[in-house]
Amino acid sequence: MIELLEHYFIVLIQCVGAIYFGLGIVLLFGKVPLAAEYLPYRKAKRCLATTYFIMGLNLFVYLAIYTSDDWKELNPYIKCSDFIFFCLEAIFFFSTFFYLLDEKYMSWRNFSKDWIVLLTSVALMITSTIGVFGKAGAWVSWFPFFIFFVQYVLFLRRFYILYNEKRSKLDNYFAEDMQQFMFWIKKSVILIILISVLCFTTLLGGIIYNYLFQVYVVSANFYIAISFINYASMYGKLNSAEVTDRERMETDTEKLRSSKTDNYEQLFGEQVKRWISEKRFLAPQLTIDDLAAEMGTNKLYMSRYINHKHGTNFSTWITKLRLEEAKSYMRENPNVKQEEVAIYSGFSSSSYFSRVFSRFESKTPAAWRKEQNV
Repeated sequence: MIELLEHYFIVLIQCVGAIYFGLGIVLLFGKVPLAAEYLPYRKAKRCLATTYFIMGLNLFVYLAIYTSDDWKELNPYIKCSDFIFFCLEAIFFFSTFFYLLDEKYMSWRNFSKDWIVLLTSVALMITSTIGVFGKAGAWVSWFPFFIFFVQYVLFLRRFYILYNEKRSKLDNYFAEDMQQFMFWIKKSVILIILISVLCFTTLLGGIIYNYLFQVYVVSANFYIAISFINYASMYGKLNSAEVTDRERMETDTEKLRSSKTDNYEQLFGEQVKRWISEKRFLAPQLTIDDLAAEMGTNKLYMSRYINHKHGTNFSTWITKLRLEEAKSYMRENPNVKQEEVAIYSGFSSSSYFSRVFSRFESKTPAAWRKEQNV
């Protein structure tokens, strides 16, 4: 049984390698809007396609080095080549998500530092493999893995910071919870972390373990690639939450002007009160750009006003206003259906309304109505 699995493992690796090259080609030649705001997405697409080409090449190099004896002991040349490809895959995988979260972070300075660390690790791995360090080479060859681990932790730290910054931008721009469209990014990184850990264990694992590993990795990468492609339909909308340089300049100008008056409240207080009294917050697909346009300012300054006045972000502020309106509507209309309540109070669906209501009120709308006898 084991001998049969070892025999067909070569065929499996060939098929998996072809799959990765196929994913890379689909991503590379897939159509993406040519609008300027999609430039970071196009760069991310090229990075992800490059990742899959590297993964496919990794497997075919493995086949060129592989011998049947490698299941009995660790082949140092396979360890060396796998390490080099793992490092390349990590850089391009994380670059993909860094471009999606904040293109400005992907400066030449940051990118070059990652490559310096990579080249240093690769140089140590190659020199130890070809015997430059003599008998100590076997021990020295594990030091690059330590460097890679540290670099990987730094990648994760950067991702955590950029991901939370992006979440904050979305909450300060959209009235509804748009983070659901970003969850695939977080899930993808978790899948990549598991792949990275398991990659190193395959160097020591048996044939059955390697079969299971290949099934998991292919499944995970299909999820990542498909999610990335589907994300294109939302990327332009979500990217509108980004603050432009012009808006920053306008905000700095308004800050100087506001310092000559009393404060934020004097600039917007009465207008916002009127806006609330007219229940304009019930408008569907509401964004902070809509509110800022009515106030005669930009989204960054409007966001700062809301943060200063209400101590929260735009999304939470609007959600609380809508929930209060929803509760008033249910009190006035005891027999109204939940779907009607949701649509009236500005929520996109009954299920979304129920989820948000439960999160803020710690009970479902039905439980609340029962308590209130409505």
